[in-house]
Amino acid sequence: TYDAILETLDLIGKEGERHPSLFANKDEEGMRDLLLVVLNSKFQGSATGETFSKRGKTDIFFVKEKTAIFVAECKIWSGKSEHLKAIDQLLRYLTWRDTKVALIHFSRKAGFTAVLEEIRKTTPEHPKCKALVGEINPSFFKFEMEFPQDAAAKVLRAVLAFDLSPSV
Repeated sequence: TYDAILETLDLIGKEGERHPSLFANKDEEGMRDLLLVVLNSKFQGSATGETFSKRGKTDIFFVKEKTAIFVAECKIWSGKSEHLKAIDQLLRYLTWRDTKVALIHFSRKAGFTAVLEEIRKTTPEHPKCKALVGEINPSFFKFEMEFPQDAAAKVLRAVLAFDLSPSV
C-alpha cells in the first residue's frame, strides 16, 4: 500500500506540474486538500488531513484496519534549513509503529533542478538519516532514517518534490 500511495502522490504532483491552475493561489493546506481528494477516491476514504499523531497534527494520515500505515507532511519549498526542520517535524509525529512516511515539497521557485540538488544534498545531513536507498525519478527519493527514540528501529521516508513555478 505504501508504494501505491507514493505512486499516486507522484502522479498527482506531475499532473499539477502540467496543469498549474490546479495549485495556483493555494496555500499548503489547499494543496494538501487536493492530494487528499484524489487519495481518498483511490483508497476509499482512508486518508485524513490535519490528524493528531503523537506530538502534533500531520498533513496526511492513512489508516488501514485501525493501524496507521502512512504519515506525510506537505511543505512549500523554502530552502535547506526549512527542509531540515520539516524532517524534524515529521519525525515528531511518529510512533514506533509508523515506519512509512513522506515529505512532499511544492516549489514555486524558478530553477527546480537546484531545489532537487538541495534535497539530495541536504537530507543526508540530517542526524537521523542513514542512507539514500532509492531515487525513483529525479524528484522522488527514498531515504532510510533512524526512529527518533530507538536507533535500532528504521523509518523509510520518501521525499517528493513538484515544480509549481509560474510559467514564463
